[in-house]
Amino acid sequence: MVDYGLASKRLASLSKDTISNRVILKNTTIIDGDGKTSSNMTIVLRGSIIEQIHSSNEFIDDLADGGVIMDAAGRYVSPGLIEMHSHVGVRSLPQLWASEDVTETSAPVTSWARAIDGYKSNDLAIDLIASGGVTTSLVLTGAQNIISGEGYVFKMKRNDSPYSMLVNTSHDTNGKPQRYLKAALGENVKKAFQHRLGGPVTREGVSYHLRHALEAAKHLKQQQDVWCDSTKTKNSRNRLVHDPYPESLELQTLVDLLRGDIRLNVHCYETEDLYSLFDHSDEFGFNVSAVHHALASHLMIDELKSRQVAVATFADEWGFKPELYDTSFYLPKYLVDAGIPLALTTDHPAGYGKLLTYQAQVAYHYGVDADHAIASLTGVPAKALGLDNRIGYISPGFDADLVVWNKHPLQLGATPLLVSINGDVVINATESLWTGIHPASDQSKGPPPQRTQKQNDPSACSPGQNDLVVQGITSDFFNDNNPDMEDKEDTNGTGTAVIRNGELVCVGKHHCRTLAQSLVRENHVPVLNVTDGYVLPGLTLLTRQYGLGEIPYEDSTMDGKHTEENLDHIVFARNGLRFGEQHLERCHRKGVTRLITAPLTDGFFHGMGAAFRTGASSVLDINAITCPECALHFTIGHEAKTKAISTVSQQLQLLEEILTVRATSCPEYERAARGQLPVVVTTDHKDIIAHLIKLKRKTGANIIIVGGAEAHLVARELAEIELPVILWPGLCLPLTWDQRRCLVGPPLTPLSNAEALLQAGVLLGLGNWDYRQRHAEDALWEARWALGAVGKHSDALDMVSRNIDKMFGLRGSMEDVVIYEGNPFEFGASVAVVLEAGGIQRCWPEIEPPRFGYQPGGWKV
Repeated sequence: MVDYGLASKRLASLSKDTISNRVILKNTTIIDGDGKTSSNMTIVLRGSIIEQIHSSNEFIDDLADGGVIMDAAGRYVSPGLIEMHSHVGVRSLPQLWASEDVTETSAPVTSWARAIDGYKSNDLAIDLIASGGVTTSLVLTGAQNIISGEGYVFKMKRNDSPYSMLVNTSHDTNGKPQRYLKAALGENVKKAFQHRLGGPVTREGVSYHLRHALEAAKHLKQQQDVWCDSTKTKNSRNRLVHDPYPESLELQTLVDLLRGDIRLNVHCYETEDLYSLFDHSDEFGFNVSAVHHALASHLMIDELKSRQVAVATFADEWGFKPELYDTSFYLPKYLVDAGIPLALTTDHPAGYGKLLTYQAQVAYHYGVDADHAIASLTGVPAKALGLDNRIGYISPGFDADLVVWNKHPLQLGATPLLVSINGDVVINATESLWTGIHPASDQSKGPPPQRTQKQNDPSACSPGQNDLVVQGITSDFFNDNNPDMEDKEDTNGTGTAVIRNGELVCVGKHHCRTLAQSLVRENHVPVLNVTDGYVLPGLTLLTRQYGLGEIPYEDSTMDGKHTEENLDHIVFARNGLRFGEQHLERCHRKGVTRLITAPLTDGFFHGMGAAFRTGASSVLDINAITCPECALHFTIGHEAKTKAISTVSQQLQLLEEILTVRATSCPEYERAARGQLPVVVTTDHKDIIAHLIKLKRKTGANIIIVGGAEAHLVARELAEIELPVILWPGLCLPLTWDQRRCLVGPPLTPLSNAEALLQAGVLLGLGNWDYRQRHAEDALWEARWALGAVGKHSDALDMVSRNIDKMFGLRGSMEDVVIYEGNPFEFGASVAVVLEAGGIQRCWPEIEPPRFGYQPGGWKV
């Protein structure tokens, strides 16, 4: 039960003696936990709670009485965000074996485990998460066994004691605190026990172990009920002196679940797991509070609605496991449209807890309305946790958890300027960030335009077409210094683009418009109209494994990882490329027309990378592989240690030998030593990068750094020697030891990694070295966000086009053209035309390619 009278009780308990500790935040634009917006509001805090809300500034002088008055200048203020699925504190940063305490896997069911017993209240991630506006996190145990233990709700304010960070939930009317239990079904559990005795290796086994544990708990509950019933008569009470109350440390948490005293949160993706869960719920009589991840939940809407279950999921997670593969970017919209409570999560540190707002931004981009997008981070998770009587809203009597934003939180790159937890300021940006990130006019802008999927008119635009006139162009980023577009970004949208014989021949307002009119009149060239059209080169990205397989966690779908440690034998990525599957399709449909990929290995030497077209149907297409020998790829660091090459010192020594004494052993090494073939080295640690700077000075090799988390520490030297860096990720998460000194960006550091390197003059690119093969299609968003206030749109574009081409000696940005409707550097844009390989390849492509295989109605491709 939830005590909805709590706020009134807290207000009544305020002492008049504490009036002087008021904080008055005036001139705010409140975005509340239901997403509703109210302008010109005043928020009054007293101690750890919100005392008053006023719809004007009239009463400020009467309220002050020695308190603090702060002018928000119209900025957006939201409740503190709520992360409903996190492992902060039990998977602390940087991740080390010694501090990995997320899942106790000694048995399939460990309901007795408690996250608080392994919670590190000094985890560096706590500050990072708070800097994203997240003030409250449900910290759960892991998903490697069926019932992994009890989770707890923590405020994201570091403290010496984890108990001081807990949300006090003892105010319920039945006197019991809110409690949370974590369970998991599906692929994770099967994989965890596949090589161990005593655990399940099938979904049938998972169900058995779960039911077996619940059956034991049911028997214990019955024994406890009998004991309690026996206390009702005097004779029975006398006998109970020698018959103690039945207890079990192992089973009591499950008994509490059966009694309805604990909220069950279940990790499951597939429909078979969800239906199995609900079957067990009916059999044993327990309730499910929320299903987590649940990327197939849109396929069982009616079942979820009938059970009033919340869904805590992602907006853009897909592809790296079979149970995540056949998913939809529109899942959040489907759930919201059906009236199912939607809470968006990051699963920190699997996703970056600081970027919780990004989940709502992507959901909004794909159709969730602004109110529900905001509510998915505030009001909905508060209710699912049974805490909507104190958090998730800006309301009198609620916790003083507030976030002041530099712009609307659904805008790309929205950054907290101030974060308050229980009335204490835990994040406060520098004065330059308060005044310098965005002009005042941006502070009052609402959410960005929402993406709309247009249906293509084949009479205007069709794949294979060679001639097209596009009207409504606002911005030309394909042609630098276009004299016919006086402003690169002209909001009038009066420009025209002409495609003739499969090439973009002009973009502009005057000469190009005249040519277009002539072609339409005399040659009957069709016309495509767009609103706020942007012309960009096709994007080029370096990736870890795109094109070499489809589902990284399913070996049968991948090219495989080579273990060859004979450095004279080079593996070529071009031989393993596969085309036409979903990862490449989604990239192409969002304007990423070329990728560079290296062979897969867990060791030091990957081999020879290749560049290829994401839109090719097979290797037989003309120019499917645009650069068959693009670069030699290496990894230096802990990740690359093997039995044969077991130290970082050996790795560095071998690379130096390849570029010097071994250079004559094969033509590829000789080309690399002469600087004719790029040498790509994936590494993050600043001292390894420093060694590579010395190596370039010694050999003159064309070395490219990938990763580069600590590259900012030697940025000046990198710029001096013209050694480029391909950052990954664009927004730094200090996940590993070698990444721990990266610049996490505002509001904690004045600059991000990307901003610092750009300011130093380093040639900068963005890559996607994710072993889970995610998010390459969103590279332009990531580049724009990474550069923050320092970079321009053209700088972000160069990171994923021209700069990559320059590093590898390619011509992709000079040949491929993508025309968008809307600003692709923000949310809300759609691809209208993809032009490459001498013709139009796509017109108004839907982001999700058609599903392959059997579908209702028969087999389809």
